[in-house]
Amino acid sequence: MDRRASMETLAAHDECRSRPRRSFLKNSVAFALMPVFHPGYVFGQTASAVNYTITIPDWVATLKSDLSTMAEILECTVLPWSGPNLAATPEQFGYTVSSTPTQTTKCIQTAIDFVSAKGGGTVNLSNGDYVSGTIILKDNVRLSINDGARLIGSTNPSDYLRLVPITQTEMDTSYQQFYSIIYAERATNIAITGGGIIDGQGEKYPRKNNDFGTTFRPFGIRIIECNKVHVSKVTLINAASWMQLYLSCNNLLVENITVSNISNINNDGIDIDGCKSVIVRDCVINSEDDGICFKGSAGGLLQNVLVRNCQSYSSTNALKIGTDTQGSFNNILVYNCTFGGPKTDRTLLYKELGLHYDTFDVKGGISWESADGGSLSNILVSKCTINNALSPLFIGIGDRFRLMPGQEKPPVGSIRRIVFDQISGENNGPNGSWFSGFKGKPITDVVLTNISLGVKAYTGKIPNARGEIGTGYPDPGGNPVPAYGLWGRHITNLTLSNCNWKLTGTDPRPMIQIEAT
Repeated sequence: MDRRASMETLAAHDECRSRPRRSFLKNSVAFALMPVFHPGYVFGQTASAVNYTITIPDWVATLKSDLSTMAEILECTVLPWSGPNLAATPEQFGYTVSSTPTQTTKCIQTAIDFVSAKGGGTVNLSNGDYVSGTIILKDNVRLSINDGARLIGSTNPSDYLRLVPITQTEMDTSYQQFYSIIYAERATNIAITGGGIIDGQGEKYPRKNNDFGTTFRPFGIRIIECNKVHVSKVTLINAASWMQLYLSCNNLLVENITVSNISNINNDGIDIDGCKSVIVRDCVINSEDDGICFKGSAGGLLQNVLVRNCQSYSSTNALKIGTDTQGSFNNILVYNCTFGGPKTDRTLLYKELGLHYDTFDVKGGISWESADGGSLSNILVSKCTINNALSPLFIGIGDRFRLMPGQEKPPVGSIRRIVFDQISGENNGPNGSWFSGFKGKPITDVVLTNISLGVKAYTGKIPNARGEIGTGYPDPGGNPVPAYGLWGRHITNLTLSNCNWKLTGTDPRPMIQIEAT
């Protein structure tokens, strides 16, 4: 990030000038009971009590300042779209409570087309349940599913349009998943709001296989290459696959939504792929698969992202970058959020799906991954809580290289300049947090400050080191690592300051172990 350009943008924008300056971050304490770590280092429960003075790298303060400025700019430039007062309803175009899903879809779409053609406005759904197939948002249209109304996805495949994006990604070519309840592509000024519910009826779709392409399972929302997107004050429940995907969008604001996506497999909460200038705030997400997930399947750059005041609960990863990392990720601030395991008992769901997850633990609290050549840099997580995570923190580099047909294999990706600051939580473990780079391509410049995580003891024998991620699926799940707090390999410039993993019970493993590279 160009700091001078960022400050000039902040000062020049009218909205920024009129708002009080908001400081998101403060510098952390720079003292600890641990040295800077080096390969082969082990810190056990009975280490000598020597006070080490840690010098936090200079780049950390710069990163915090830059990301705080970025957040201020986003808060006053990524704004809800406010368009013309024109309003329309499906009822104006023939919808009645006895309409079939096919008829309902046509009436809603006609209202959207009418409003867009007139220069923009709002399409209101206000009268109970609207069972629909695919509807396509157009320029300058706000779809308002009002309080008391529900947009319900039809379970008849013939009600859905197979919409292949103009610009395809690896996900498109691999899985051919082209169906959704709400779709938009290359539109400007679109919104989904109103206080009502979008219900995908995902529980009524097959749950036979963990691959998208094996069954017809529509997304809830699919927004592609759009500009100025606003999603607010809606409840999203039970998609047949991912709840919402925002791909290669600019100026994306998702706020004050509630997501419960726990009815099928691949039930992510929100996926943001290759977008720029993004805010996700004041959201509550409860998902079967990844909660808040950043991806790079489009091969572009995901950049300038603020996630704040959110709660994300998952069985796999509550907050994640990956696994699709064909593109790169830069300038991400996650602030004042809570991450953890499922908030509801999923024993019956997992039995139906043939899964064997612990019903109240998430595999990874926060997982940063590069598996397909992408780079991750300048990422800060601050003032966050992680509970009920088998591995609270995970960073991994692999060389899976899931690519587009004919695409040349890129170099192994990179992860650098990662900060976790003021992270707390309880009832984590016993797997342990772990950072695993790539031989010859280590994770570099990672700083943990003011960490206080309660972890459950592991009562077995000290486990062997985890294998290299390599071409496999990068994932924090599996067996415990050889340290109950943090285990690492292929990592350079790792700094820990004021970090404590509070062990419940007796564990044969050391708190921290960094393998020789």
